[in-house]
Amino acid sequence: MNKTLTKNIEHDAENYIDFITWQKSLYILSTLFLIVYILPLGVRPLFTPDEVRYGGIAREMLVSGDWIVPHFLGFRYFEKPPMGYWMNALSLLAFGDTAFGVRFSSAISTGMTAFAIFFLTLKTCRRVYPALLSSLIYLTFLQVFIIGTLGVLDAILTAWLSLAMVAFFLGEIEIVSKKKAYIYLGLFCGLAFLTKGFLALAVPVIVICPYMLWQRRFLELIRYSWLPILTALLIVLPWALMIHFNEGDFWRYFFWEEHINRFFSNNAHHVEPFWYFIPVLLIFSLPWTTLFPLAFAKSITFYKKNDKKIDTKKHNNEVKLFGYLLLWFFIPFLFFSVSKGKLASYILPCYFPLSILLALGLEQTYGLKHVIQRKWTNYIEKMGAYMNIFIALGLISGIIFVQWFSDKNPVYFLTDSMPVAKSLILIFSLFIWGGLSFFFISKKIMTSPWKPYVIVIMPIVLMLAIPFAIPDRMRIAKAPGHFMLNQKNLILPDTIIISEHALMGAVGWFLQRNDVYLTGGQGEFKYGLKYSDSKSRHIPYTQLTSFIDKNRKQHPIMFFDKSSSSTTPDYVPKPNKTIRENKFILRIYHQNVVH
Repeated sequence: MNKTLTKNIEHDAENYIDFITWQKSLYILSTLFLIVYILPLGVRPLFTPDEVRYGGIAREMLVSGDWIVPHFLGFRYFEKPPMGYWMNALSLLAFGDTAFGVRFSSAISTGMTAFAIFFLTLKTCRRVYPALLSSLIYLTFLQVFIIGTLGVLDAILTAWLSLAMVAFFLGEIEIVSKKKAYIYLGLFCGLAFLTKGFLALAVPVIVICPYMLWQRRFLELIRYSWLPILTALLIVLPWALMIHFNEGDFWRYFFWEEHINRFFSNNAHHVEPFWYFIPVLLIFSLPWTTLFPLAFAKSITFYKKNDKKIDTKKHNNEVKLFGYLLLWFFIPFLFFSVSKGKLASYILPCYFPLSILLALGLEQTYGLKHVIQRKWTNYIEKMGAYMNIFIALGLISGIIFVQWFSDKNPVYFLTDSMPVAKSLILIFSLFIWGGLSFFFISKKIMTSPWKPYVIVIMPIVLMLAIPFAIPDRMRIAKAPGHFMLNQKNLILPDTIIISEHALMGAVGWFLQRNDVYLTGGQGEFKYGLKYSDSKSRHIPYTQLTSFIDKNRKQHPIMFFDKSSSSTTPDYVPKPNKTIRENKFILRIYHQNVVH
């Protein structure tokens, strides 16, 4: 960091009560990220279908050496471009075929985003307080944590999009030249496109265009637009041409099926109402949700001031940042709300601007010297704290009732899962949540600038507990790895493996086989099954009996299924042996040698 910026930060630190330096802030941020995000990555079992899918595609790239055309269990898989798979493949190369390796790219991308928040806020505001607080807020959003520690592509996309948006704004505040800012914008947009497609281009465009209209400099945007477009093309074009020459149908399928039909057609995936993301945001932003009204009221009041004493270049940059962040949050949020197909993870890019907006508002409330607490401020504080206490007590009561007093399945019931210990871990984390909520409104920290950091601790304790307290119902539904690894020694090289759709990815990942036959519904393999070299690997239920009877003359057969019923379904012959673990079933058909 240059001397001028360091000097400005030290000068601004006079506004705070015993606050820390930017160097110590980076140490705090790095330590939190390492302890909460990196170290527990391998504790939880891999979940189906997403983690084993993205891990499996990356592993196939390593095994086959084909880094151009994505394949999943040998089927062509054109839902996403390859950047996320490339990053996952490098993680697997470094850490092996482990849960840690599958999730590392997602976690490190979340860390990149958090440090980008710190850098942008520090460079713009020249104050350590909001820079550190905004980064910590981002890392302690529950949705950011959940997605950032799963082996999915959303955190990787969010990192590239965030860096693109940061690069553009650094040009606005003259940290870098305009040309460099637009080149970096194109670079990161290109990488984002290679991660998830055209969505990566939509988010920067729908934010930056209104921002430049607000700044009355839209013609400047048009004049420089060729730079990011050309840069993004140079990044994307090599792979785009190679995939076209290798698989001529890729771009048709990817554009129409994975973008237009996926989001806007009547048959869109995961159709949800317009307001779907509002409760998602409010729930997964806890405990910060309770401070939204206070933070935004303070922010708007501050940035609407027309005081000549604060009408400086630095304040003007903050006003620009405030408007930029508002557009960055609200317009993508509305864009995703309008689309018919919705998943909770779609709004992950909105948490970047939200964390800074929240931090700037809390700084005006708690961070400055001689803060005068208004009655309405205290009222909102208490209402928020009581809400968090109520939520904690409600969840604790629910866990206790379901675990020990309900006739239905408790939260933890598998004999090998230490049900009492896991229950106590979860209850303890929620107890800390409620206790810190009560401490937040105590007189002991009434005027302390560290007050918002009490809220930081609340989700951290819960995040540390989550990997060790996965509910048994989730393990049964989403984590078949333990069951499949126990059967691995029964499988011979010539064994024919059949699986229903829900377990296909897990069978391929844990048994390290890409020649698995699919039965029942086609699901995400529907497109890949259209090709002549893959059609024979789908066996409808009506043909399953004849397929098993015919092929068991030369090979042993294993059929992996998932069902709550203990009876053998009518569409398969009676197996020689059945192995069951909860809802996961393996039916074994011995080879019938014909003499």
